[in-house]
Amino acid sequence: RLVVPIPVEEGKVHIAVLHSKASVKARFSRGKPEVVVRIKQRASVFDVDSRKIRVDKKETISWLEKEAEQQVNKMVNSTISTLQHELDSDALGYGNLVYKASPSYWKAHKKEWETLFPEIRTVVSSDVEIYSTGVRNQSYLQNMK
Repeated sequence: RLVVPIPVEEGKVHIAVLHSKASVKARFSRGKPEVVVRIKQRASVFDVDSRKIRVDKKETISWLEKEAEQQVNKMVNSTISTLQHELDSDALGYGNLVYKASPSYWKAHKKEWETLFPEIRTVVSSDVEIYSTGVRNQSYLQNMK
């Protein structure tokens, strides 16, 4: 299970991703291939470690969803960057995605794939829906003085 920590005032809120679905496709922009990653996740508030956060408010949940989306985007972009620039590994199958999107482009450029691969732009978007707070009440920290 993926747990996404979200920094908040005086602590963190941890969001547990319970269901995740991703689609990964190649497309072309200005004649160059790029990969689009769309992630949809259902999550629950796993832990509230702050006296200042109220997870029983709709506005707070909406804010946490947006923050979780940003954190997920950062994690995915960081992983992809490591694969492309440090490990030089097409572990996500970008070559196959480019081939599927345009067999003629792949045929014309496959010999230069090693130099093209690190330069492929990746567009990541995520949608996180928090459907449960996972906690009965606010943090026990609120009761401490």
